[in-house]
Order: sequence, then structure tokens, then C-alpha cells
Amino acid sequence: SLLLAFAALVAVALVCASLVLVSAAILVLGWRSVFVYFCALRIHFSYAVIRRCEPYLSEHRITSWKHSTHEANAEFIYQQSLKLQGLFIKACQYVSSRSDVFPDEYIHSLSRCQDACTPRDFEITRQTICSEFQVRNLFEIFDSFDETPIACASIAQVHKAVYRGKSVAVKVQHVDIESIVVQDIKVIERIAEAVAWLTPQYDFRSIVYEWTSEVPKELDFRLEAYNMRQVESAMKPFRFETRKESELSIEVEFPQIVCELPNSRRVYVMSFVDGCKVTDTETLDAHHVDLEWLLTQCARAFACQVFIDGCFSADPHPGNILVKLDNSSGSMVATPVLLDFGLTKILDDNTRLAFAKMVLSAEFEDIGSLINAFDEMGLILASSFREIYSESLQMTRFFFRDSQPKAAARQEYRSEMKSRRQRMKRIQQDAEIKLQSDTSLQRNPIEAFPGSFIFFSRMLFLLRGLATRLEVRQQYLSILRPFAHLALVQYYSKSSVANQLVCREVKSAVQLQKRASALLEKLSESGAVFGAQVCMFYRGTCVLNLPFGKASPYSDVDVTPHTLFNAFSVSKAFTAVLLWSLHDHGMIDSMDDYVALYWPAFRNKNKEHVRISHLLSHSAGLSRAGQDVLMKQPFEIMDWNRMKSIMENAEPAHEPGLRQEYHALSFGWLLGVLAESAGGKTSFSELLQSEIVAPLGLTGEAFIGMSDVQLESVKERLSCLKLGFDTNALREKFSTLSDEQKKKLKLQFEQHTDSSSVIEAAGTNRDCDEEQQEQKRLASMPSFFNYNKVRQAQIPAANGHFTAYAIAQLFDVIANDGMCCSTNQRILHPGTSERIINGTAKDQPFGLGLRKHDHESGKRRVSHGGLGGAFGYADLDSRFSLGVTVNQLNAVPLVAQSMLKLASFQFSDVKMPSLQPGADFLQ
Repeated sequence: SLLLAFAALVAVALVCASLVLVSAAILVLGWRSVFVYFCALRIHFSYAVIRRCEPYLSEHRITSWKHSTHEANAEFIYQQSLKLQGLFIKACQYVSSRSDVFPDEYIHSLSRCQDACTPRDFEITRQTICSEFQVRNLFEIFDSFDETPIACASIAQVHKAVYRGKSVAVKVQHVDIESIVVQDIKVIERIAEAVAWLTPQYDFRSIVYEWTSEVPKELDFRLEAYNMRQVESAMKPFRFETRKESELSIEVEFPQIVCELPNSRRVYVMSFVDGCKVTDTETLDAHHVDLEWLLTQCARAFACQVFIDGCFSADPHPGNILVKLDNSSGSMVATPVLLDFGLTKILDDNTRLAFAKMVLSAEFEDIGSLINAFDEMGLILASSFREIYSESLQMTRFFFRDSQPKAAARQEYRSEMKSRRQRMKRIQQDAEIKLQSDTSLQRNPIEAFPGSFIFFSRMLFLLRGLATRLEVRQQYLSILRPFAHLALVQYYSKSSVANQLVCREVKSAVQLQKRASALLEKLSESGAVFGAQVCMFYRGTCVLNLPFGKASPYSDVDVTPHTLFNAFSVSKAFTAVLLWSLHDHGMIDSMDDYVALYWPAFRNKNKEHVRISHLLSHSAGLSRAGQDVLMKQPFEIMDWNRMKSIMENAEPAHEPGLRQEYHALSFGWLLGVLAESAGGKTSFSELLQSEIVAPLGLTGEAFIGMSDVQLESVKERLSCLKLGFDTNALREKFSTLSDEQKKKLKLQFEQHTDSSSVIEAAGTNRDCDEEQQEQKRLASMPSFFNYNKVRQAQIPAANGHFTAYAIAQLFDVIANDGMCCSTNQRILHPGTSERIINGTAKDQPFGLGLRKHDHESGKRRVSHGGLGGAFGYADLDSRFSLGVTVNQLNAVPLVAQSMLKLASFQFSDVKMPSLQPGADFLQ
């Protein structure tokens, strides 16, 4: 008896304690918060039980159980949301619009929240209208007024009425909705704060705060009216002035605001549109409406809002899109009607253009420009998580994936989420080894998430969910691309920064100019050239400085003489000339000195006998130094100190001076750090500017590494890289070769051209896992160098940004024995050009910093090519130099070859050098 009494006492105490805790929670959090938590726990528990039992039951029983649970939970959520009202109705609207993700049971039950919520009492509605318009009776304004609402949603309900003989729709805000929304915002923010406190890696408070800051704007119908007018006005050229067959044509309608009535915060009167819901497939099918055309018009309309106007509705759920059916012309015409611009996001120009760049870079698979777009819109990843950047392109293309029927869409979604979890798990595992030394890795990998992206995502997800529900396939990138491209074209056409630069006087022969232009036109027609510059110097005078084509595939901006191109390995020529300049100015005693004499840490790993001349002639045995690291972590290429450490700890593959092996990337860091050490600890890029660029009169036209200020000053002159047609064909061909054939071909490229990395990814070892293959593919994508942070990095062998004039000017110094004829300054001592050529054996392809041509026959010709076709060339015998820049990367330097042939035709003493074996093979 005593034990029973004690047990009863404990039970009573527990019940009382529970009641106290619940009461305290209600007092602190409010009953809505507690009720929401209770609903969430109930739903979570129902699915947790299924997961626990799944291993022990048949697939049929589990499937049946899941269907019944989906149905019960969906109905439960719907009923509770009707009680809660407010933002929870909006959450249900969103879920019901994602047919590509959520089960049919949720779509069916929650779609009732789109416009069929429980209406408020008409007397309350009548009082609201009379109060807003300051009248005693509705009929002082309206001829008639239907008491039964035709639609009711989370914020308001809509009644049909007649105003001055015309049917109108009257949108009336729920009387108590403002206080409910304020409470719901607090609940949602508390949940976000609790999650951030419990699991810091899921700190998404900034996202929640952005959303909750925008939602209250829906409560002011004056803003909604203004937004709709702005969107409709911006769309007029595409609705009425564009050819119907154009990708930019839009056929949608908007309800017209009744301007005679005063603007009201809680009542909104517009023309009545008689139509059916966009999800009413029975009606649409009966009238033979083309659903694909219908949804394409909707998608174009929202693309115009985002990219052209920068003001878009972030709430395009099915309840906000009607279909107007018009048979007055004798044939049925179906037109989408866009409603409800309450939840509207306004984008500034920078963000609007960043979204446009994101779409185009995703379509072009341009990883560099894609990450630039992320940075510009404010989506910033933690620097500790650079590996996540390798996910960027894949995630973005999935984000813009085509819509599919429900079953296929859900399967695709689940498959991608599973694959992404596995990839992210590997990234996290790699990061764990650094956790002890780098606590930043414990943070959320996303340091900043732009609020505008949240609403853009919501808009796109709702449109995709609608297409999935209607079983319509849509190619979103194809629909969005024309509007994104037009936005960039319109913006850059207004920019005149490049045109404000002073153009140099060029003593160009008329025939030379015409012939060069004709050659470029012919190459362009064949698909070999997109944008290019060609510059020639002859006997100290610039005789040709020709821009051609477009600077970027994202806009119609023309290439000008001042457009900056990434010339890749032509950067090595600038780096080598800088080192020779330091030598001629006495900062380096002899090119036969040991490197360790100037860079003591370099002597590690048996490098004490490596001479400066070995570095210049690609014979140091360090051709692969750092490549393994960069294949695993491409973004390490931006870290100067990291690459310096790698060079210091690299071990030569053979005795220094034994043979020449092209040092594709290591050449730059080896000579760059040496230049810093010999030049008095000044940074490499500053040395280049003071010792080479300024004396040549090339300020603003030659960079290897840029400061933030420099990047800002030239960003509108930067060209974007793209792969050429022959490169893709070569990579496809390369993947079919045997290992022996691949080895032979790659050896030819490494010895004779700079194009080996263009095809490197095609040779990925099939035994590598998916992550290794993806990292290797990223490392070999030239568009990686479109990323502004990579442009800013000091990579002296690969990311020099030059005009063709700058390249030709540098090689003109070589051709004129160290003298810059344009500025009348001596850059190199007399005889240095000869030493560059004669510093190695005649049968070796490289001199001391540059490639030799026809040296065995006594010719004095040097050059350096860059990945994809950039080229610099000097002929000391005829005092001729050539500079070529391109932004479409081809495996063969077609422009350079054509221009050398033209020069040999134009000038009698300029001879065409023999073609390299790599180029011969490709031809």
C-alpha cells in the first residue's frame, strides 16, 4: 500500500511538473509556438516509427503504410493550418506547389490552402471596406457586391462586385492578420535561433530574417498596386512590340487597377478576370489548351521580371495564376493572367546582373564566371571550404534543371540529394583532419546568403513544381537565357569606360588592316574565333593594332584595343623578361648562380645545385611540382605562400640541366619567388609593374595579379574565356585513344604547345573515384580562370591579363635588342636578347626563358604561346614582333598562324617560322 501510494504521489508530481513546464513554455513562447512544436513532433514521430520498422516489414506493407501516413499527416497539417492561419497557410501553399518533391497526398490536401481557406465573416469584411474608403455603406461605392468570397487565402479574401457598370475584384485583408503575422514571425525566428544554437553548422538565421523582413510588406496593398504597375510597364515591350515567334515574346495579362478609388492599405480593387486556375486540367484539356506554351509564357514573364526589371513576384503558386479563355475571335485563345504582387522582391542592378551571369555561366559551364556571380550577389562561402566550390557548377545546373513528370522529378531529386550528401560527406571528412588547427571549419560553410536568392529560388521552385504537376517538360535555362543575355547587353551597351581610354596612333598600312580583318572574319565564320586582338610592330613602329569580335559570350560588347585577355603562358615571357631586367640592373649577379643563393629555403630536397638558368630553360626537373596538390584542390593556385612552400619542398625528378621538360605552372612560382627575393622583398606583381609595365608605357594594359582597386578599374574591360569547337572535338577524340597513344600525344603537346591541359580532363583515369574526376575536370577547365579571385592571384605562369599591344610591345623589346622604341627607354642591356637565344644548346627548344624557332639554321626568332591561342613572337633579324590574344580557346593557335603568314606576305624580310610538331599533328 505504501509503495502504491508513493508511486501515485510520484505520478501526480510528474503530471504537475509537466503542466508547470507546459504552462511556462506557453508563457515564454506563446501558445502558437508550443502548438507548432507539438505538431512538428507528432509528424516527425510518425515517420520515425516507419523508419524503425522498415527493416522488418515487406516493401508492400511499408509502401502502403507510408501512403496512409502521408495522407493522415497532410490532412492534419491542413486542418491545423486553418486554425493557425497566418504564415502557416503560406507554408502550405509552398509545399502544395512542389509536386517535384512532395508526395501526391500533400499536394492534394494542401493545395486547398491556395485559395480555399475558411473565409472570414462578411460583416467584418464590410466594416473593413467601409473603414478604408470612409463610407457608411458599400453601395456608396459599388453597384452590387457578392457577400460570398470567390477566393480566400492567408492574407486576404476576394469578393466579386460591380463598380460603375464593370465587374471588379475586391481584395480585402483579414482584420486580425497583422497581429498573427507578427506572432508567426517571432515563432519562426525563435526556431531558427534554437537550431543555430544547437547545431551551428545549420545557422540559417540570415535567411529567415530576410524572409520575415519581406513578409510584412504583403500587408500593405498600396505596395502591391505599385509593384504590379511597375512589372506591367516593364513588360510592355515584350508583350506588344516583340515578334510572336521571338524567344523574348511574352503573352500574359494583368488585372487593371481601378484608379478612381483612393489607394488603401487593406483594400485593393482591380478589374475582374474570368478564368480558370492554371491547375484546372479538366477545363484546360476540354479547350485543347497547349500547357507547354502556357507555362513557357509564365516562365518568360518571371524571367523578364527578374533580369530586365529587377522587380519580381516571389509567390507564383497556382492560386496566383489564372488562365483567361477567350473565344471571341472564333478560335480559343488561352492567356495566363498574373495575380498578387504582394510578396515582391526588388533587386539592385548589381544583384540583377549577377543573377543573369549565373544563368549564362551555368549554361556555358563556366565555373569561374559562376563563382563571380555568387560573389556579386552576396553568396559567400567560407574560405576554409574552398573544396565546396567544385560543387558550384553541378549544384547550379541541378538548380536550373528541366522540369519533368512527377515520378521522374521526385526520383531525380532524391538521387541528386543522395549523391550530394555523399560528396559533402567526403568534403567534411577531408576537413576533419584540419579541425584542430582551423576551428573555422566548424562553422557553416556559407558565410553569407543573399536574401534576394531566397526569393529567386522560391520563384523558380514554384514554377518547376507547377510544371511537374501539369506533367509538362520545360527547359528552364533555355527559357531564362535570352532575358539574362539581354539584361547584360543592355547594361554593357551603356558603359563607355573602355571608350574613354585614349587610343594610340597606329601607322597601319591600309592593305595590312584589310587583309588582317578579312582573315579574322573567315576564321570567325568557320567558328574558330569569337573575340581577338592582333598587334604587329615592324622596325620599332606599331603597324597594326586590330580588335575583333566580342569580349564575352554573355554580352554583345565589342573587343576594343584596350580589352584585357587572359593570355595564359604568354605570362611566362613577361616573368622571364622581368628576371632578365633584374639581372641587367645588378640585382642578380649571374644567371648561372644557384637559386638558393637568393632564396635560401629553396635548397631543401636536393635542390642546392639548381641554377637560375635551369629554371629559365625548363631543365630544373621540377615540371610537376605542385600538380598533385592542384588537381585535388584547384583553389590552392590562388595562395602565393602555399605555392611558395610547395616549391621549396619539391624534389627534382632528375639531375638539374639533364633535359628540358616544360614547367607549365611551376615555372611561374619558381621565377616569381626568386624575383621577389632578388628584388628586395617587393611583391612580384609590384615588381612587374615598376620594372616592366611602366617603362614600356603599358600601365593598365598588363597585369599578373591585381589588387582590388586594379580589378575594379578594369573589370569592364575583361574578356571572358570559352572553349573552342576544335578543343571539344579533340577532348572527345582523346578519350577514345589507347593509353600509349594518349601518352604520345600529351608528350607532343607538352614539348611544343601549351594546349595539353585543354585535353587533360579527357584522360582522367577511370579508376579514380567520382570526386577525384570532378576535381581534375575543374582544374583543367580554362573557364576556371574567369573567376575574379583567380584573376587577382599572382600566377606568373598562367594568368597574365594583357592586350595584344602589350604582348607585341614586350616582344618588340626583344626584337630591338632590349630597347623600347615607343617610350625610348632601354629595358634590357644590349646583347641580352642574344643571351636568351644562345644560352642553351641549338637543338634544345627553349632558350633562357623563351621558345626558339629555327635556331639550328641560324635564325634568331623566339616566341611564347599561351593556352588556347594567345601568342607573342619576335624576329630579331627583321625587327618584327607579333602579339595575339583570343578568348575562344582552340587546340591550335589558328590566329597566330594566320597572322604570321600574313606578315611574311606583307614584309619581305619577315619569314614564316616552321610549324611545331604538335600543330602539324592536329592539322
